[in-house]
Amino acid sequence: MAQQHYGSINNNKDGSTPKETKWRRAAVAGVTLLALAGLAVAATTAYSSPATATELSGSTPSFIKDLNKMIAKGDDYKYNGGKGVMVRFLNEGMTPGWPGFSGPGKLAVATFWSNDIKAVTQIYPDGDSPWCPSDGCTDDPFLNPVVSVVVGKNMKDIFYDFDNIQSDDWGWGIFYASDSNSADSRCMPLGKSGDWYYNCPGYGIATDEEGWQQESGVNPYLDDKFLGSGDFTAGNPFASPDDGKTYFEGGGSGCHSFNSPGEALGKVGYAHQLGRITWNGGNARIQDKYCQCYYEGWKSDHWKSWVKDLTAELTTDGADWLPAGKMPAWILDWAACWVNNPRDMINLQNQLWDQRKDYLDFKTPISSNKVKNQDKFRRFWGWNEVPMNQHDINNPENWDAVIIILPAMYCNFDNGDYYSGAKKDYLNCKTAPKQLQETLQVYIDNKALKVGSKYASDRPGSSVAAVRQLMMDKDGKRWEREFYCESVDIGNKYKMVHDKSSGACYIDKK
Repeated sequence: MAQQHYGSINNNKDGSTPKETKWRRAAVAGVTLLALAGLAVAATTAYSSPATATELSGSTPSFIKDLNKMIAKGDDYKYNGGKGVMVRFLNEGMTPGWPGFSGPGKLAVATFWSNDIKAVTQIYPDGDSPWCPSDGCTDDPFLNPVVSVVVGKNMKDIFYDFDNIQSDDWGWGIFYASDSNSADSRCMPLGKSGDWYYNCPGYGIATDEEGWQQESGVNPYLDDKFLGSGDFTAGNPFASPDDGKTYFEGGGSGCHSFNSPGEALGKVGYAHQLGRITWNGGNARIQDKYCQCYYEGWKSDHWKSWVKDLTAELTTDGADWLPAGKMPAWILDWAACWVNNPRDMINLQNQLWDQRKDYLDFKTPISSNKVKNQDKFRRFWGWNEVPMNQHDINNPENWDAVIIILPAMYCNFDNGDYYSGAKKDYLNCKTAPKQLQETLQVYIDNKALKVGSKYASDRPGSSVAAVRQLMMDKDGKRWEREFYCESVDIGNKYKMVHDKSSGACYIDKK
């Protein structure tokens, strides 16, 4: 693939951002209370299975009811229902003090949930690698329930002006519609006049003011003090509010870095970042040196053409060493640019889901576009990625609960039963996988989860919820998530308890 440049193509001469990205520099006066009253949750169809005995119909804990309201689908997927929640898998290497911690320390990634998002598998899987199974890799992490934390009622404490997040002019954040390596493999543009550069993980790249790489013998240069975009606080770098106390450094933005500093040596170009750039109009997908998505022309058809343009680039030009054609799932890491609001992210994410057969080779991981192949179908990289400040998303005081997310079609019921609502997945349909038991223990050992009913109201505490994925049409084109509780043993040491008398759901010893 020919080397492409990724420069700023649409900044105003005075240094201000284009109309689409010049967001609200005026102070926001006052914060209204988060109001989610009146949001309807779809009725649950009764069915005959062991779950009816464990779910205790009619005694759903109030925090679970609230979470379902928060993710309620809007009218025709327009994101005008629930405002959404954030979900984070803590055991993925970006939680200080936890096993495998290797992150720069300021950012952690989370996933935004709303039932306006149609895709299956909206959480990073718990296992060896989401590339598996594939050639040389037999593990299937997509079979495992994923233990995570959810932030719902305290979204206003982790997003600026959250009450207005569904407004057309809200643009304070950084949202990627796919996996993007935002906290560990992105380059932050920095510097001043005459000394502009990219801060990448382990190396630097000298650039001019607009972000063009300077072709010189010392470029790129190794520097282990550089930690990349993950070493900056989160938030849209073009939109810090004028409230005198809030400032966004743009952590998680920037173009995708090379896989290692050594790989960067001797190469010209920003990094592993895909994106068409056209200086004189045209169809640019990326608009600036922060690798923000270009909005003009793509929003009008809800980002459908953006995905078609990506597909055309992949199938015509290829990507680095990959020949032209359909690609592995991880290609979206290289192609991802960010938008500044959830609605654009949702629309782009839905297009990546709807058009997946046009750009994916379904080989890494081995997967399928046909829902009848249940085990292969669920192996879609269906999660978005939102870089968050660690002190916000890793703070137990912000969590509603620890959650256990079931894989889609976990119980392998007939697809017709899933679609009709005759049957739904539940943990008790099979023995808890070893990976689930081990990860639950990691959460307990690291004091993210307590054990016993007396801690149900604490944070961190013992409150938990399960989450299942609901097939909303017979072809598996639309999926929703549902929080619920059941009484079930999780291995030999612990159990989830649904206490009908108190309306609580918590982890306890067996």
